[in-house]
Parts: sequence; C-alpha cells; structure tokens
Amino acid sequence: MKKILILAMVLCAVVMLTSCMASTRTMIKSAADIEPDKVIIVGKFVLHPELVQAEQSFGQILAGDMLSGVMDAALRNALVVLNGTDPKGIDLEKASQTMAVLMSPEWKDRIEAKFGETFYAVAENVPLYFYSGAIILKLFSQASGNTTYYTRSVVYLPMGYKIDIKPDDKAVYIGTVHLYRDEFNKLLKTEIIDDYKTEKELFTKTFGNIPLRKVTLTAMEAAK
Repeated sequence: MKKILILAMVLCAVVMLTSCMASTRTMIKSAADIEPDKVIIVGKFVLHPELVQAEQSFGQILAGDMLSGVMDAALRNALVVLNGTDPKGIDLEKASQTMAVLMSPEWKDRIEAKFGETFYAVAENVPLYFYSGAIILKLFSQASGNTTYYTRSVVYLPMGYKIDIKPDDKAVYIGTVHLYRDEFNKLLKTEIIDDYKTEKELFTKTFGNIPLRKVTLTAMEAAK
C-alpha cells in the first residue's frame, strides 16, 4: 500500500510539472487525430553529421527518473523547432539564458521532430514562422531545499523561415530540411530538398485524400 501511495504521488508530480511546461504542437499519426479548422504541417529534418547517443544526456529532470524517461524519448535525436505566428520573431538570447528551457514562453508550441523522420504537426490556419531549431544536448535538475538547480546545454540553429499557410489549407508540405554543422555545432549551411512525390504517397496512405499543398519556405526578412 505504501509503494502504491508513493507511486501515485510521483505520478501526480509528473502531471503537475509537465502541465507547467511550455506546450508542444500536437503531432498526429492518423486521420482520426485530425482537428477541425487546423492545418497539418508535413516535413522532415536531417542533421549532418548525425547525432550520436553520447552527445546527449538526460539525467534527473524535475520529478525524477519517470519524467526523465519521457524527456529522453521526446528529445533524443530530435530537433526542437521554436515557432510562432509573430513575424517579429522571439528573443533568442532570452530563450537561451532561461535555465528551465522547457518552461520558457519562447518554447511554447514547439515542434519536437525526430531527425530523419517525417513529422505531422498541427497548427492554426495562419502564416507560421520557424524562428530557430534547438538541439538539447544536456538537461537535468537537482533540488536543494526550496531551490531547483538546472544544468542544460542547448545548441541553437538559426532558421528564420515563413510558412505561407492559407485559410483554406488542410495540409502543407515544407520539404526535407538538411542541416549541416561543424564539430562545434555551428550551422554551416541549410539545404531544402523537395521530396513531395514520396511524401504525398505516404501522406495519402496515412490520412486519405486530404489535399497536401507544397509550399516554399521563405526567409522571414524577404517575407515581410
């Protein structure tokens, strides 16, 4: 009984703490998950060279091992895309200085996309902006009394893209974005490859006859 009570307390702590975190955009996997009056963003990110497991470390995070496992599953070998509907962008310097990054308002509605895998993210039917990509290399916390100390290491990969979503769009395809980095995790170049034919076939198998419109990622400066 005591063990059950402790487990219940831990589960409650996980629920409360995850609800405090900045929200992520819904990722869907079937037609049954489609929300009305929303658009599906279809794309893929590929990192060169690929991340190796030793580059990332997720230790005790907030509620402990249980939440650490959740974060590990979501953030390992993944690009966190900081995005929003404000063409002015976000304060990346402020975002990078926030210790509890997952609770930062700059990380609200983030897209957690696994490298090399097609993602299907839900968004509103208005133009969307990709401000920056982020790779979390290290994230854990340690409580001491009433104070929680965070250790984190985040690599920011600047983007600055506009997705020109139309009011009647049901789904938009943005391409496969290849990100090339050096040994210091500095972004060297970005290359966008059009894999529409392949992705359209996969999309139709998954979501049926929903129209998938191909869009071009436009630099935010040029889009203003």
